[in-house]
Order: sequence, then structure tokens, then C-alpha cells
Amino acid sequence: MQNSARTASYVFFSAVISLLIHLLVLGLSDRMTLKAFSYIPTEQKAAYKRLRLRTIDPRELVFRENKNRLDAKKTTDQLRSIIRRSQVKVRDIFQAERLIRKPKPRLQLAGLGSNVLVPKIKPPEPRELKAPRPEILEIDAAKLSPDRLALDRKPTPKLPRKNVARKHVPSLVAGSDFQDAVGRTFQASMRLSLPSLSPLQVGKLPPREPEGGGGEEGRNGKGTTAGRSLGPLAALPKLPITGPRGARSAGGERIEELDRLLDVTFTVYEQPDGSGFFRADITPNPRSDRLASIPKDVLFLIDCSTSISDPKLAQFKAAVIEALQYLNPRDGFNVVSFKDSPRALFDRFAPVKPEYIRQATGFVKSLVRGGMTDVFAGLRPFVGSDRPAKRPLNIFLLSDGKTTVKNSPKNAEFIRKIVQLNRANVSIYSFSAGRNANLFLLDLLAYNNRGKSLHEDRLRDFKKRLVHFIGTHSDLIIADLEYHVTGGLGEEIYPKQLPHLYRGETLSVYGRYPAGTGELALSLVGRDAQGRLEEFLFRSNVKKAPKASARLAVEWASQKLYHLISRNTLAPDPSVVAQVRKIADQYNLFVPYL
Repeated sequence: MQNSARTASYVFFSAVISLLIHLLVLGLSDRMTLKAFSYIPTEQKAAYKRLRLRTIDPRELVFRENKNRLDAKKTTDQLRSIIRRSQVKVRDIFQAERLIRKPKPRLQLAGLGSNVLVPKIKPPEPRELKAPRPEILEIDAAKLSPDRLALDRKPTPKLPRKNVARKHVPSLVAGSDFQDAVGRTFQASMRLSLPSLSPLQVGKLPPREPEGGGGEEGRNGKGTTAGRSLGPLAALPKLPITGPRGARSAGGERIEELDRLLDVTFTVYEQPDGSGFFRADITPNPRSDRLASIPKDVLFLIDCSTSISDPKLAQFKAAVIEALQYLNPRDGFNVVSFKDSPRALFDRFAPVKPEYIRQATGFVKSLVRGGMTDVFAGLRPFVGSDRPAKRPLNIFLLSDGKTTVKNSPKNAEFIRKIVQLNRANVSIYSFSAGRNANLFLLDLLAYNNRGKSLHEDRLRDFKKRLVHFIGTHSDLIIADLEYHVTGGLGEEIYPKQLPHLYRGETLSVYGRYPAGTGELALSLVGRDAQGRLEEFLFRSNVKKAPKASARLAVEWASQKLYHLISRNTLAPDPSVVAQVRKIADQYNLFVPYL
């Protein structure tokens, strides 16, 4: 009887394992196509495609976060500051141990009281202690005796030494031939006064004659004199800058210039036939402080339905509570939870003040999961022309994107209805975590509504990702961006719909140009906090631009792939699907949704 039970258990578990293996093979078969050539006649091999694995996911290239060059500069400055502070601490220790001698000042008699018989010798220039840079002592292990090798000492492999510039690895003292430290020399003089007379005041002393004799110019005080103010220094000549492009206007409205407020990194990848791809990374520089922050509204939309697990909801809540601390003081905000219908904390957007932040924190902490999910019903009241707020609105949707309510629009229909209602007036950013997320809905919902989709596979990284994104998207400076390109290249530039421009973010534009293109000109136009039109005009010579690798072509293709998938979602078209397949085959891209 016991053997029969064991046999039945063995058969059951074997069947389960076999089923799982078959499901895994079927899942992998969707991502790869295997063609066997071993027994195919030679004349028929050309009709078959070779094995090709889709190893590049365009989603990672389209929705990645651009690293701000200003953030990199800030990090470099912080590292330099740390190095300087560390140097000071080490130098203080060395001086306390009398390992470094601090240069001492010297006094030299001059003027009245000096020895007129001693020849005038120019005092030495002050200098710091210098010594040769320390050298690394090397011991060749091959030349050591066995008893020395047996000692408890960790050997280090011999590596080629490289000379590193001092600016990268600063030392306590400059590396050079040894020289002693010499301090600054100060000239001192004595002035006598008779007891019956009041002492001379410094302000009443006659001016000192210039060196080289007291000519007429010196006696009249027109030369260089000690103790006399030279007046304000003349302004240094400014660097030449491009002159104004002239009075530009659109519909009778004057257009301001952004050229000096933005930095551009422009790179190209040229193909053998002369055509190529380009990428323009546009980053606000420190001069962008001229642009005031545009007040906006921020809405946190949190999915609390049963499809959200307890650990995931805990991450959602912790991320929102911390992100509330990074809101711009000029903004308004609200927190809304939803299951099959939304529940808002405030009846309108509240100002970013401590008392409202405390209320929002308590509201988020009280959220519990349960009930059915209707993502469309949760989002619908906050998009469309009927919303009362006229300021830019950013919606941060925290959800798995899975609707469980019947008769609610799903996926393509959902996206089409939101796009028709919204018309890109509201920026929708979707955040999700884990493996059970409806990325088709979340990705294309954000892509078609001036936003971005950010997904974390590991749940523990979700909070960090959301808080960082909120922090870099708190200072909006140019809204409703549009671009124009010369030479009829607009058809091959992506993304078609640009997001707003934030002070802490880099905006990337990808494009393709035909052979024979000499110069590219890109114009960005948007509105600032005062509602004025602002334009940024950039020109670059393709031949002289910095060169990129072939990966730039793949990045461009990923952008085009998502544009085509978006077009097919809004208006299904077999010809667009064929273009998607062609782009994927040409650039070895995995098609995530079709």
C-alpha cells in the first residue's frame, strides 16, 4: 500500500514538472525562432531564415532616465570638496607631528632705519615645501626564499603603472625636486617723531616716490603711488556671443531666446553611404535661473485593489510619503486612492504646506487593499477639458494596470479614450513593480500623454525610483514644447510628442538624416512661467559633430518602433504592423506587445 502511494506521488510530481517544462518552452518560443538546417537540401537553405535571437528590448531605451550633465558636475564638485577636506585633515595631522614645516614670514627693514650699506637684494618669492612624488616599492616574489613566501602576507599582482595627473589624484605636496619652504617677506620701516610734536598720522604721510627716481610725474602724483586708490578696475572684455536673431514673432506674439540658457550635446553616427543618425541632449544650464518655476499641480493616484499585494501596496505608500517631501512649494497637490472608483483626499489641489503634507501622510498610511479594480474609472475624472485646473498637471499613477471590473475599457480602447479626452494637456507617468504588471497599458498610456513609464522588476527598488523621479521633476521651466527641423527631417525625428522641460532633467531628441546633409538646425518652442513664447535654436555641422557608436542607430530605431506601435494602438493598421516587423528585423529588436 505504501509503495502504491509513493508511485502515485512520483507520477503526479513528474507530470507537474513535465507540464512546467513544456510551458517554459512554449513561452520561450514566442521570443525566438529556431530553424534546423541539418537535413535541408542545399538549394532550399536560402528560403529559410537563420537563427536570430531578439536580445535588445526597446523598452529599456525608450523609457530610461537620462542622467543630467549638471548632476554629474555636481557630483564631481562634491568629490573634489571631499578630497580637499580630507587633504586638510591629513595636513593638520602631519603638521602636528612636525612632518610638514609651515612657511614662516620674514621681516626686512626698508626705508628709514634700514642699513644703507647693505646692498639691496630682492627677497625670495614665497614657496611651499616640495618633494618628489612617492614611488611604489616592489618586491619580486619569484626572488624570495620559501620561508619568506610562507609568511602571512597577501601578495599583490604586478600591474603596469600609469602616471595620473595631479588634478585627478592630488598630493599633500607638489611632486618635484626637493626644496625648502619659504614664507612671504614683509618690509618694515621706522619713522621718528620729536617729543614736542604730535606723531605723524598714516593718512598724512607723503606719497612714496615710484621706483626709478622721483621724476616730475612722480612728484606731481600722476604716477603709481603707494597708499593711493586706483579706482574701480575696468571691466574685462566679454566673450563673443551670437547676436540676436532679430525680432521674431508668432501670430503677433514676440518670441524670447533660450539659446544661452540651454546646453546641447550633439552626437552623430554616420553610415558608409553617408546617411546617419543623430541625438541631441538638451540640458538647462545655470543661466536658466532666469526662468522662474512654472506652478503646476501634482496628483498621486494609488491603486488599492485586491490585485495589489500587501508588500507592493506597502512600497506604494512608503514611496508616496517620502515623495511628498520633494514637492515644489509653488505647486498644488492631491492624493487619490482607487479601487473600482476614486477617493480623493482634498476636494481641490492643496498648497504644499506642512499641515497639508501631514494630512496627506496620514491618508496614505491609512490605505488598505481590497475590492475590484477599474483603472479607467480612477483616472478618467482628472483628464479632459472639463477639469477645473488650468495649470500643468502631472499624474503619477501607481498601479499594476489590471482592470477586473466588467464593461470597463481595457488596453487599446482604454488608451484611445484617454488620449481623446486628454489631448496631451495632462502628463501621465505610470509606475509599477514586479512581474505581474500590464505593461502594454502602462507604457503606451504614458507614451501617448506626454509622460514616461517606469517599471521596477525588484519591488525593493520601487521607492527609490519614484522619489528620485519626483525630485528631478519638481522644477518645471518650459511647458508645451514643440520642435521644428530644417530639411524636411521631421518625419524621422522621435519622440513626436515632447515632454515639458524641467530644470533637473535632460531632454533627448533622436533623428535620421540622408546622405549629403551638411548642417542640421533644430528649433524648440515652448512657454515660460509668464506665458511668453521661448525659442531655442541649435545648429550643428554633421561632419564636425562628435561621433557616436552604432548603438545610436538602435536607440533611434527603438524610438521609431514605439511610435509605430503607438500609431497602431490608436488606429489599427496592418501596414503599420508590417513596418514594426521590418524595423525589429533590421535592428534586432524584440517587439514587446504585438
